[in-house]
Amino acid sequence: MAPTIARQCGNANIRSIEEKLRPSLVGWSQEHAIRKELLPFPLGLNRSTQQDRHCPQLLAGESKKWANMAVMIAFDLPLFSADSSLKDTFGPMINRDVSGLVVDLGNEQYRLLHFTAVQDAARSGVELLRDIPGGIPLELDAFGKDPSADYEISQSSGVTASITSRFERLSFVYTASSPGYVCSGPARHPYPPQVRGKTNNCTVVGCPGTI
Repeated sequence: MAPTIARQCGNANIRSIEEKLRPSLVGWSQEHAIRKELLPFPLGLNRSTQQDRHCPQLLAGESKKWANMAVMIAFDLPLFSADSSLKDTFGPMINRDVSGLVVDLGNEQYRLLHFTAVQDAARSGVELLRDIPGGIPLELDAFGKDPSADYEISQSSGVTASITSRFERLSFVYTASSPGYVCSGPARHPYPPQVRGKTNNCTVVGCPGTI
């Protein structure tokens, strides 16, 4: 794909094409592939006004091709009932090393929340998951019901919810490593909800762990 564009459109248009293609790319890996393939072409490629005139058509065709190569990504997140205490949600996210959770609202309705949203709510005094505003609504078979849906819940079992994102890049924010951490003690106390003190010792009374 890239050599065809470069040779038919000319080197002068390569950077312009790269910028215009980027919104259609699915995830960083494909964006990296475009940069790697397009930029190494040498300067001074032979081109003509007639060749340059065809660049918009080539660009449109290639953009459509990339858009149609969307990769759906499935990933698992901790699942909690709406009445769960916020302080009980951090440990599972940290131990799974993810940055999100799913709230079960009942009647097959769910909500996707990011780690920072839960953390901000806890700092503001919110106690239960149901009282956190916002989040992304989730439904079973959402893609079949709503073409504009970005996420759907494919399965929920016990303490785990399986989520599918329409595009690879949409999963990154929730599958990224958790910003929290745990102490080295046997109970592995999570921070948050624990608050770090002035030393590296775990702040839970009686815990021999460090952080």
